Amino acid sequence: LGERMRALDWSATPLGRPGGWPSALRTLVGVMLGSKQPMFTVWGDGLTLLFNDAYRSVLGHKERDALGRNFLDVWHEIRDDLLPLEQRTFGGDSIHMDDITLMMDREGLDPEAHFAFSYTPVRDEHDEVGGFFCACTETTEVVMANRRQLFRLELEEALRGVEGAEAIMEAAV
Repeated sequence: LGERMRALDWSATPLGRPGGWPSALRTLVGVMLGSKQPMFTVWGDGLTLLFNDAYRSVLGHKERDALGRNFLDVWHEIRDDLLPLEQRTFGGDSIHMDDITLMMDREGLDPEAHFAFSYTPVRDEHDEVGGFFCACTETTEVVMANRRQLFRLELEEALRGVEGAEAIMEAAV
């Protein structure tokens, strides 16, 4: 992704050329590109999205044209979920959630997705929140496995003491 960042015409984005970026943003890009955990940064009034290679799997088919675009436009289908979080973070609040449920455009997959994440406001040279940094982990598989396990336990409890095939089928239904 570092190569794609270097090749992108940043002058066509609200951020402008990387040479004019605030040092905090340049530092975040370096941190993201060096990490194997999915991470992204949203910067400026244009909510410009920058991300690392590991975040590409979260973006799915959106990855092809997400770099340098407005974060809320990229995630238009979950905009209503993300907007309050983005506004709080640009207001200076850090946010951490162990599980957020999002109904995402997942390219033919079940749209329900779960994430653990944090949004951390990042200040610029003028001590204003210039953007935010997010490290995230998709937890969808764990959440679904826990749901299946809970269902099995509830079914087992419902069937405890039930005798006969018909009674078992009726109780299961």
